Amino acid sequence: MSTSISLSIVIPAYNEEEIIVSSIQQTFNAVEAAVTDFEIIIVDDCSIDGTRRLIETNMHLWPNARLICKEQNGGFGSAVWAGIKLAAKEYVLCVPADSPMDPETLAPFVNAAPYTDVIASYRVRRVGYTLRMRFNSWAYHKLIYHVFGLKLKDYNWIHLYRNSIFDKVQYNSLGIFMMAEVLVEAHKHGHRIAEIPVSQKQRMTGIATSAKLSTILFVLKEMYTYLKTRRG
Repeated sequence: MSTSISLSIVIPAYNEEEIIVSSIQQTFNAVEAAVTDFEIIIVDDCSIDGTRRLIETNMHLWPNARLICKEQNGGFGSAVWAGIKLAAKEYVLCVPADSPMDPETLAPFVNAAPYTDVIASYRVRRVGYTLRMRFNSWAYHKLIYHVFGLKLKDYNWIHLYRNSIFDKVQYNSLGIFMMAEVLVEAHKHGHRIAEIPVSQKQRMTGIATSAKLSTILFVLKEMYTYLKTRRG
């Protein structure tokens, strides 16, 4: 049954040609069944494969969607921020292209939205993670908790935001630290944060960025920059 909330879905995409059409379609179907007033904002982060072409070819399937094409690749955080800046609805849900929504996953977000400002979902079980990826994730979560004093089960999964929090909550991070930065800033400004469990799906293509040394180093750099310029 459709609800009365209005919802902007932001889907950042970079080189996802193998899954992008089915991913957007699955999310569109789930949202259309649950929410009457919604929009989908797809942000192509300057993909160098066929992602943009496939989205453009299939836009007629998603009448509530629009495509934003960035001129240069800026990273996950910059793509999400580009979508959030254009979001016109009361709530914003950021959905990774490789983890599309289904009705079971979407329902807790929609049901809890009116009672909080931020929903930070956490993975019940990390699917497809190598031992190194599990260690990286554990270390990252410990670091966020001890440095910023914000104890959550997960900082880097699917988030829903009340759009109005961005009147005060801003962020500069271009990579995946962006998600933790928003949570830290929201907490600092006194916004309510709720947690809900979700089941992570097996990644069908590609390699998770958490497995890359370059990603880890970039996250540490952005954390340092945040601490240096904005903490206080």
